[in-house]
Amino acid sequence: MAPFAAHNILDAFKERPEAVTVHGDHLYIGTSTGNLHVYTLDDHPENADKVVAQPVEVKKAFTRKAIERMAFLRDINSLVVLSDWTLTLFPLPNLSPPSVLAQARNAMSFTITSSVLPADKVKATPASVVTHLMVGCQKKVVLYTWKDGEPQETKEWSLPHSPRAIAFVSPRQAYMAYTAADIVLFNLDTNSITPVEFPAAQNASSLPANMANMANNIGMSAALTGFGNFVTLGLGAKAKPSLVKVGESEVLITRDYAGLFFGPDSKLSRLAGMEWPAAPEEINSVQNYLFAVLPASGGSPPSIQVRSSLSLQAAHTAPFPFGSTSPSPSSPTATSLRLLTPSAPLRQPVMVVSAPTDKTQLAAQGSTFWMFTMRPWGAQIDELVDAGKYPDALALLETLDATALPDQVARRRHIRALLAVSYFMRGDFDFAIDIFLELDVNPAKVVSLYPVSVAGRFATPRERWIELFGGRTPSPTVGEATTPPDGPAPPERPLSPQGSIIAGRLMGSLDMFLPAAATFTSSVLAGKDDDTASISDASKPSGATTEAAQSRRALEALMRYLSDRRPKYTGALAALGITAAAAPSYTRLSETPIADVLALPDTPAGQLVPQQLVRYAQVVYTALFKTYLQIRTSLVGSLCRIENWCEVAEVEEELRARKMFTDLADLYAGKKMHEDALKLLKELSADDDDPRDKLDPTVRYLHKLGLQDMDIIFKWARWTFDVNADIALKIFTLEESPLPRKAVVDYLRRIDPTLAMRYVEHLIGELHEEEPLFHDRLIDLYLESVTKLGLSGKTEERDKIYSKLLVFIRSSSQYHTDRLFAHLPNDDLFEARAILLGRINKHEAALEIYVYKLKNYIEAEEYCKRVYREDQTRISIFLLLLGIFLQPPPNSGSSPSALLKPALEFLARQSPRLDAQEAIKLLPPMVAAGSLKEFLVEAVRQPTFDTRVVREVAKSRKEEVERRLVAFQERRVKVDDSRICPQCHKRIGAISVIAVHLPRGEVTHYQCREAFSRRLRDGPTL
Repeated sequence: MAPFAAHNILDAFKERPEAVTVHGDHLYIGTSTGNLHVYTLDDHPENADKVVAQPVEVKKAFTRKAIERMAFLRDINSLVVLSDWTLTLFPLPNLSPPSVLAQARNAMSFTITSSVLPADKVKATPASVVTHLMVGCQKKVVLYTWKDGEPQETKEWSLPHSPRAIAFVSPRQAYMAYTAADIVLFNLDTNSITPVEFPAAQNASSLPANMANMANNIGMSAALTGFGNFVTLGLGAKAKPSLVKVGESEVLITRDYAGLFFGPDSKLSRLAGMEWPAAPEEINSVQNYLFAVLPASGGSPPSIQVRSSLSLQAAHTAPFPFGSTSPSPSSPTATSLRLLTPSAPLRQPVMVVSAPTDKTQLAAQGSTFWMFTMRPWGAQIDELVDAGKYPDALALLETLDATALPDQVARRRHIRALLAVSYFMRGDFDFAIDIFLELDVNPAKVVSLYPVSVAGRFATPRERWIELFGGRTPSPTVGEATTPPDGPAPPERPLSPQGSIIAGRLMGSLDMFLPAAATFTSSVLAGKDDDTASISDASKPSGATTEAAQSRRALEALMRYLSDRRPKYTGALAALGITAAAAPSYTRLSETPIADVLALPDTPAGQLVPQQLVRYAQVVYTALFKTYLQIRTSLVGSLCRIENWCEVAEVEEELRARKMFTDLADLYAGKKMHEDALKLLKELSADDDDPRDKLDPTVRYLHKLGLQDMDIIFKWARWTFDVNADIALKIFTLEESPLPRKAVVDYLRRIDPTLAMRYVEHLIGELHEEEPLFHDRLIDLYLESVTKLGLSGKTEERDKIYSKLLVFIRSSSQYHTDRLFAHLPNDDLFEARAILLGRINKHEAALEIYVYKLKNYIEAEEYCKRVYREDQTRISIFLLLLGIFLQPPPNSGSSPSALLKPALEFLARQSPRLDAQEAIKLLPPMVAAGSLKEFLVEAVRQPTFDTRVVREVAKSRKEEVERRLVAFQERRVKVDDSRICPQCHKRIGAISVIAVHLPRGEVTHYQCREAFSRRLRDGPTL
């Protein structure tokens, strides 16, 4: 159906109408005699879809001469009337008192535009509505402005010529036509005038490189030739300029049968133009559509052709009489049609006036007014969708706001999905997949577009694809032109050759609906037939592309789609705590009805319920696995190595047949079938001789298992320790294991205590385990190993373990000292016993072990230092060691004479920390005084004497400095006219700024002070 419906609302209008405007339910008709007829538009008594004009009043001699043009100025609720070179404002509803715009005298044209001025947060001004009334006068233009209904300053600019047509292209820019060939762009802010340059056939090559390339691709050169040198069109005697505002930022400039679109930069805004079958007599625009009056020709009646301003295609051609089943009183070919209502940016009715061209018939019949009313937007879009014109439907939808079509978002998603299917049908798989991804389409629907080898039971015949996505299979193929409706079309003039500029009419308006990564140009210009896209059809594509290559491209696109969906669904399931391990608790995909799966919503993963997410994951993983097997066998492993929703029964045999055992093991792991995986890995290890190659797969597998699989780990790790214990131990030490550490220690202890020892060392040294249980356990393992190695005569290994024990018990504080002390033997491991005695503050016993048992005097002294560093109040520890040296008990096994030398050496080194009197008491009576020299010298130095001397010296120094300071402060210098600066040798005046140098009191200019100071410091130069 046509987007507009026409019906007559007023018959037998005897005067000649010159201007028509509609405001609300009122119709205003201005005539050539200056009369104004006012009608109301009421519902038709017999048809609710139609209206009828009912007369209200006739204002005779409303103007002195013909009313040339009328418009409604909303801001001041007034009717703007142009008559006799004068522009007048008539307030509604009484149309009085009139206000003549005196500054706009000699008016020839005018135009109105309104815009919203956004709020200014800096100036704290709210948003406001600004309306401009621009009036074209004789060699000037006048601008009237209203801001929120309040008049603003009127501005006026002089022009070289008189503008006969004006159209705003933006709130601050307007196109003005002096003649049909002389059109300029006027900027209100800069007052600049930019001439409009029209392309011609001979200068197509001068276009910018990118436009020239596009022009060559779509045949622009031929199109420009078809325009027949646009700049020379319409220069006949009756030519008049035509400027029609289209959309928010475009103006259509027409001449004869051609029209081009220009933007705010005075350049072509589209690579597409308009060509009518005949030169339109008048052109008008209403939201998203262009109306053109085509003249009668060759016996065909005049007609109204309606074109989409988005796609530029003819949406409706209505020959006269419009929608009438009864013959017209006059011959249709002898009727003239006129568009008298001004262009409207919003959805408003269009008035067409028909009148007989014969004066006698005109006087008898009068004129007839026809109203073209637009069908609802939803009906128009549905019709385009049903016809398969998805790009046109999207372009129309984008121009509407939410108030015009409340379900706009849902419609856009639906139409874009159908557009993607149409791309898929003609072989543009990547474009289709990109749209499916953006729309979060149910993956089962996408998979259904593929053959049984991939889709399985979801495979859908090609002829049902559109229906599958909620559409109707269009009767004409997408992209096929439809014949003009409503009767025969008038004969057309010869159109431009195929591939003209009209072929690019969709380039500017449809790119917004394509995915960001796609380029619509290549797909539009590829010239592909829909049938070539079927990957299951027996027909071959055009050119050298084979069916196999076409099928591979489709599978590559599907693989990209499934790879994108996979992490989204698994991530959403993971957020809900659902993993592939829970697959057995859900119904298998093969047991779910197809209709139920296809009926799942096209919704992002985050908005799906768990049951829906599981279904989508099953579809995606199953299809992805089948796709990999066909075109990407090397990627099957990546699918098996992650948690997946594939059914093992379907995957297992195929992987074994292809000998993909590693991938099969990964698949077992993902499905928690660990026994099967470890059995397979052990079988495969039989073919490897290198221990690392043999064990690494099993070690890595066991290391990944968790606490719930502890029995499996212990069971299948046993054979790896028999092969190589160092490699096998990595099962528990490669990274922090989730297994209970005590259970691991017990397990390793049963195999080999050395393994348990290495594991506990790893826990304490690398993982910083502080649990006393493991510190005690490590000490027990050390003691057990030291004892066994000692008994077996392996001294070197025993000493190595014993050194580890000593270092550990000295550095660790987490073990139980009393427990360890009880386990130490009485006749061995004396150093360990000494360390433990020190831990329990039995320092005398510990030092006796170092001196009497170990004969390690240096370690004994170091022991004292450690105790003193930990607590400096225990300075008596040094005197205790001296007593042990000089007074050994009889059963110590050491004589006083043997310990005298190390005692004196200790006394000399530690004399500051020893009490002199107590130390002398401990010395034997026959010790030579010379051997005590260092000790005695240190002892006789009294700290009190040293302190008093230092205090008195400091006091004396302070007094001397103060005396010198007073002496310097009392010194004076006399500056008179005879005083000479010793640096620059110039006189020092009484008002000069001076500097005095100590200690001798030399006087210099202030600016000479630094140079003279250097002379004093460095001494005289030779």
